[in-house]
Amino acid sequence: MLLIGLPLLVCVGAIVWIHSVRSRVKSQTISQADPHDVLEGAPPVESMQTPAEGKPSRVGPGQIARLDELAKPWSSVAFTFVRPDTHEEVPALVVRLPGAAGSTGSYWAFSSVEPYGKCDLVYLTDTKQLASQFGFAASHPMVADPCDGAVFDPLGMGARPDGKWIRGAIVQGGALRPPLAIEVSVRTNGLYADRIE
Repeated sequence: MLLIGLPLLVCVGAIVWIHSVRSRVKSQTISQADPHDVLEGAPPVESMQTPAEGKPSRVGPGQIARLDELAKPWSSVAFTFVRPDTHEEVPALVVRLPGAAGSTGSYWAFSSVEPYGKCDLVYLTDTKQLASQFGFAASHPMVADPCDGAVFDPLGMGARPDGKWIRGAIVQGGALRPPLAIEVSVRTNGLYADRIE
């Protein structure tokens, strides 16, 4: 029994290791995109990370951005949402969608970690990169999961497991649901993260 179980355990361990290496390689490849090769009119991903800590300097619930920081459609700001009940720090991103700057519906905020895993989602403004790395042709920026190849459309709606509709339609891949939604609101000249699903 031991002679059969040990090789099986070694094989499973090797498969898990290979999957984690591939995920890291894909993530590194995506993050090394040429910043000049982006969708016309769409700014590159804006990271609000502090160099010392490697974490976004903005924290919700609370104000996560000024509206002038998200003045152009497809601009983005990274932030951390701290769950009030568990104090868990959730890495997140807010994207300005086409529409009026003063309208809450013009913003999409979501957890930048896949809902049922640990893979970091990526926001791609470069549609050529999206096509070459994920095999998906798009006319506007998308969010992608480098671990399983899923692509989420910021302009579309998708169903949560409970049947409620949220932003981030699954347009490619086998994802089970859209990214975890973070409710935001516009107040005066600021954008506030209020709660996470």
